[in-house]
Amino acid sequence: MWLARAPVTAAVGLSLALLLLMATPSPSQQITGSLSGIVADPSGAVIPGAAVTMTNELSGDVRRTETNTEGYFSISGVMPGSYTVRIEAKGFSPYQAERVTFTAGDRRTLGRVTLDVARAAEEVTVTAVTSELTPVESGEKSVVLTAKVFENVPVVGRSAAEYVRILPGMALVNTSGPENRPGFIGENIGINGNGDGGKQSMLDNVSANGTRRNALEITADGALVSDPGCNCANPVNPNPEMIAELKVQQSNFSAEYVKGPVVLNSITKAGGREFHGSGYFYARHHSLNSNDWLLNRNGVPGRPTSISFPD
Repeated sequence: MWLARAPVTAAVGLSLALLLLMATPSPSQQITGSLSGIVADPSGAVIPGAAVTMTNELSGDVRRTETNTEGYFSISGVMPGSYTVRIEAKGFSPYQAERVTFTAGDRRTLGRVTLDVARAAEEVTVTAVTSELTPVESGEKSVVLTAKVFENVPVVGRSAAEYVRILPGMALVNTSGPENRPGFIGENIGINGNGDGGKQSMLDNVSANGTRRNALEITADGALVSDPGCNCANPVNPNPEMIAELKVQQSNFSAEYVKGPVVLNSITKAGGREFHGSGYFYARHHSLNSNDWLLNRNGVPGRPTSISFPD
C-alpha cells in the first residue's frame, strides 16, 4: 500500500510547492542604498575596530558599525536623505563628513579615510562631499529631480512625471488629430489613465532617448504603479507635493529594476525632528489658457469658450 500511495504523495507535495512559489510576492524595486569605506592611519595601515556612526540630518536616526580586521566598513539599507558620517578610533583624531546625500538606490563609498594621530582638540571635518561621492559600484545613467525643481518649475497638471519633459532626450509622442499635436499635455481628469477621458498619463506618451512609448515605468517607493500589462497608463500619479525626489534611471541600472528600460522612481517625503507643514491652493481658469501653436496654425480653437459647474 505504501508503494501505491508514494507517487500520489509526491505529486501532492509538488503541487503544494508550486502553489507556494506562485503565492510568493514579487520583489519590489530597490530604493535603499549603502555606504562603504576603508579606515587607515597616516602610514597606510588599516585601523580595525574604528567606530562608524551615520546620522540622518533630518530625523536624527543613527546607524552604527565598526571596521573589520581589514579596516573595511559597510552600512546598507540607507534611505534617501542627507547624512553626517563620523569615524572615531582610540588614539586618532575623529573624522566627520557632513551632508553626504543619498538618492534612491545609491551605493556610495568614502574611499580610503585617513585618521591622523590625535592632537589636542583636533578634528577633521569635511562638508558638502556629495559631488565627491560619485557611485562607483554602478554604471547607471540617472538624473534626480528634487523638491526644489517641483517648487520652481511650473507644469500643467499635478503629476511629478511631467517634469521629465525638462530632461534631454525626453520627447512627447503619440500625436493625435489633424493638428498633429501630442495626445497628452498634462491634464488629469478623473482616473489617471489613457481611456475615454483622453491621454492623462506620461506613460505611453513619451519617448525616452528614442525608446518605444511603453518603455517608461513609474514606481512609488519601489512599488510598481503602472499598468503591468502594457505600461500604457498609471492609476496613481506621483504628486509633487508628496514626494521628495524623482529619480529618472535611463540606462545601466541594477538588475532589481525589472521593468524599463527607463524607470521613474519616486520617493515620498519622510518625517523629521521638527514639526512643519504647508498650505496651498491651486486654481486655473480656462480664459488664461493659451492656444497651442499648431492649433493656431490650423485654425483650431484650443480652449473652451464657456465653462459650467454642477450645482
